[in-house]
Amino acid sequence: MTKILGKVLSLNERVRRGTDHYIDDLVVQESVLGLEELRKHFAKYGLATKKPEGLDGGRLLGISLKGNTRGHLQMSRGTALSEIHLEPAGLTKRQLFSFCGRLVGHYPVTGWLRPYSSFLKRLGCNGAWNAPVEKEVSSLASELFTRVCQEDPVRGPWHMRPNGTVVVWTDASSLGLGVAVEVDGSVVEDASGLRKESDHSHINVAELEAVGQDVNLAIAWVFKTFTLAVDSLTVVNWMSNTIDRRHRVCTKGAAEMLVKHRLGVIRDTITEYSLSVTTHLVPTVKNKADKMARVPK
Repeated sequence: MTKILGKVLSLNERVRRGTDHYIDDLVVQESVLGLEELRKHFAKYGLATKKPEGLDGGRLLGISLKGNTRGHLQMSRGTALSEIHLEPAGLTKRQLFSFCGRLVGHYPVTGWLRPYSSFLKRLGCNGAWNAPVEKEVSSLASELFTRVCQEDPVRGPWHMRPNGTVVVWTDASSLGLGVAVEVDGSVVEDASGLRKESDHSHINVAELEAVGQDVNLAIAWVFKTFTLAVDSLTVVNWMSNTIDRRHRVCTKGAAEMLVKHRLGVIRDTITEYSLSVTTHLVPTVKNKADKMARVPK
């Protein structure tokens, strides 16, 4: 469907410039293209269209959109939490993974919920898909759902300025890595990943791993100028020396070559993509990626 839609849209230059599509959702920029003109273009190729709806108060890509008091579109969960049910008798592994998937879904911003869901799946990953998980895991799932109903973290701005002020937050812990992309003071995407249980790398190596993911995420957003916010003074000094090339990075110990290798990859990536990167030290309590790398005990 996506290939057919893309081909039909490309047959007319005005239609191509005035639209953007993803699977079966189509966004129309009415300042470039009228809705009636678009419907006639589709009809020429035997394609019917449903009644258009505005973004404010509508849904796009399974995400609900609503304008705030300043007229800026804000995203929220597309599926009501009331539609998600937990079996009171306990969950199977399949039900647990489905539950976590529906909570996190494809939302760009999920805050603390992302590492919680990943950790919950790790606790219940043993056994067959239709086998029940341990009672404690089902209890944790119920506790997690209660908190989500009270403070759902799925929210954020829908639009962002491509030339806005960009800060990419990064953090790492013994449990996982976390990153968050902020544009003009609002987080537009976050991500996290658990470290392998067999991963015993030094925390500074994990911090550099998170920085590398930060840079990759910024490149995916096509940002050329941004600030890396890190709460590790050691990593800030390493990054500053690597980017400015004023001093050699001095480090000793078992992880020396791992540190230098990761710094080399980050430096080459910054050079290859002509990025302008500044590294900034922030306190842990103010690091917006801190919650992406931790769960409560």
